[in-house]
Amino acid sequence: MKILINLIGEQPIPNLLPILYFKPEKTIVLHTQKTMSVANRLKKIVNNIELVKTEPYNFSYNLKKLRAVYNKNNEYVFNITGGTKIMSVALFQFALETNSKVVYLDSQNNINNLIHIIDDKRDVSEKTEPILELLNVDTYLKAHLNDYYIGEHENKNLFGIKYENAITDVLINNGFELIKSVKPKGEGNQLEIDAVLKKTGTNNFAVVEIKSGKEEENTKRGIDQLSTAGSREYLGTYTKRILITRLQINDSLKKLARKHDIVVIDKIASNRQINIVEESKTILINILNDIL
Repeated sequence: MKILINLIGEQPIPNLLPILYFKPEKTIVLHTQKTMSVANRLKKIVNNIELVKTEPYNFSYNLKKLRAVYNKNNEYVFNITGGTKIMSVALFQFALETNSKVVYLDSQNNINNLIHIIDDKRDVSEKTEPILELLNVDTYLKAHLNDYYIGEHENKNLFGIKYENAITDVLINNGFELIKSVKPKGEGNQLEIDAVLKKTGTNNFAVVEIKSGKEEENTKRGIDQLSTAGSREYLGTYTKRILITRLQINDSLKKLARKHDIVVIDKIASNRQINIVEESKTILINILNDIL
């Protein structure tokens, strides 16, 4: 039996991508009390997964847990990406003891590379392999949120709704997958995300707020929503944050957006029929392709 052993950290994607890549017959995840919620969300997505609770900073206890689940008749891949450093060192040492495969997921510059660490008893070498498209928006949301639903357009006028639809139509027609009006369950009206976006052919995602008016307070609320949505507690640190506006926003709001790692794409103009004009379409798509 092929078994993948993962270490759960605060972010689910470094565990989920290797599971989808290797397609193991069974997955074992070591988690702590702090990361139990992440492990439970993965269990809802992945078939045949076993959760094993461990201690984050106890090296010998982690080795004890690994030895308890190990069976020499199985084939193992050990993913050392997540967890604490103590957990990673324990898993790596156990992999060497059992002559098992070791991998690490490197996510930089919008590229996911799986690094295979190879020990041939004489030297340790690495082989890097890119991970191509494995996730969709729904799976990404379920990995980060206990659940979500599609909300209604609240506190938006008809023009705002039409402008938002015009923007999302442009994105869909230019190779982006998205889900609109995302609301995490159990949060009431505290958080509604205009769109969660993915660039097709990648595993790169963004939360998007779309503003049509000139009201400064409404734009500031969009910045606050993006800051919250992209936090560790919601869609995580791997998620880009993007604010799209019809009008130019002032320097103080741009400064506030940069403080929260939000990319501002302003002056995306529409015509009388509230369709996005061609020049703005080109600007919008080019910037998004660069970001994602």
